[in-house]
Amino acid sequence: MSDLPTVSQSKANRYNTCKASYNYKYNMKLSRRRVARPLTFGSAIHKVIEDSTLGLDERKLKRSLKRWADEELSKSNYFTAELEMFHEAVDSAWTIMREYHDFWPKDHLTYLEVNGKKAEHEIEYQPKGEDFLVTGKIDAYARSKNKLKWMVEHKSGKNLLSDEDRWRSVQGAVYMTVGPELGHPKVDGMVWDMVRSKEPTRPQLLKSGTFSLAKLDSLPMVVREVIEAAGQNPNDYPTLLASVEQNRNQWFQRVFQPVTSSIRDHLWKEFIETGRDILENGHRNKRMTIGKHCSWCDYQPICQAIMTGNDADYVIEREFNRAETAPKAEVRKQAPKADREPKIKRGVTGRRLLANKKGK
Repeated sequence: MSDLPTVSQSKANRYNTCKASYNYKYNMKLSRRRVARPLTFGSAIHKVIEDSTLGLDERKLKRSLKRWADEELSKSNYFTAELEMFHEAVDSAWTIMREYHDFWPKDHLTYLEVNGKKAEHEIEYQPKGEDFLVTGKIDAYARSKNKLKWMVEHKSGKNLLSDEDRWRSVQGAVYMTVGPELGHPKVDGMVWDMVRSKEPTRPQLLKSGTFSLAKLDSLPMVVREVIEAAGQNPNDYPTLLASVEQNRNQWFQRVFQPVTSSIRDHLWKEFIETGRDILENGHRNKRMTIGKHCSWCDYQPICQAIMTGNDADYVIEREFNRAETAPKAEVRKQAPKADREPKIKRGVTGRRLLANKKGK
């Protein structure tokens, strides 16, 4: 293993966005003590998809996800409320991923084996003439039904990535440049496999004993399970079920983006320039950049304390761990459901609309 410093696309993006945030994460090695739901949800999604490429059935997928969750908890020292948030995020990911597997036909993407693996391909590459290594993890490679080959990037979030986010993706440019250099398949482009992370809305049971027919931002499996749990037949609510089934393409999208070499080359050059800047100035440039990105930055409490004249050191001591001094994992107060598994009900399947099939 080389002793050269490493630069990943996430490190470069953070550095370009805010030098202070970069300093807290990579120099001071601070990590927020609270659970970050989007991070937990996204990691759980990646775990299920990775296992799916191995052909695991539903029961084994569930067990594998539980083992992953247990391992994550063993590294933490969450309070009760944080434990509940962690489990809720994992449960939500499991619910949504069951629908995801019902939504996409099995032959929509055929995952390709690279160096004995079908997912999570670690990369380490030294650009010619540079004194750092490019590192990262390519989610997968796949072949579509039209026999074209694609680099696959799984993304989850409250909102799906826009066209603007995709075409200017540094991550895509870096991975599509480095992959061929490491002997990975030559691809025709990137497929963005996107999953919404929002908790599906559950139908409301009215005083009359029937369920409200109000439009829901939900998924068929969730609606069916809620109705069945009330001892009723989901098929008695055809309008409600049709409505949520039509919603599924708002939760799951795969966008096939062909290679645009001019954009890729420009973003790669910018990434290399950022890598050089990090090597030269990353250890001392701590300039704070205030903007919209602060709302999703873990280090906002520190910057806010500095800006308002409060004690930033106290905020760091109270809300953050340092990697080298982080306490051994412990559960500070056991949550009532800390040992539960991701929820699953047998015999419940979603139905795929013909319209959805035609649109894929």
